[in-house]
Amino acid sequence: MFDSGKTRRQIGIRKRQLISQCETIKQILHDHDLPEKSARFTPFSSEELIDLREEKALSKLWIACIRPTPESNPRRVY
Repeated sequence: MFDSGKTRRQIGIRKRQLISQCETIKQILHDHDLPEKSARFTPFSSEELIDLREEKALSKLWIACIRPTPESNPRRVY
């Protein structure tokens, strides 16, 4: 069943977290002398999304290739 009290509490918690995160972002921008209005976020095009996905997949493969395996790095027993 729907619990409106629990929902209101969750909204309050998320609201405080969001306000805190906004203040943190403003402080970071101020620390680096960046104006608040300079950030503009635009959606990625289909081609950009494809490129990002390919780059992510290649990065995962590269990390998997260089990660040491137990066979290549056995523990020494004294």
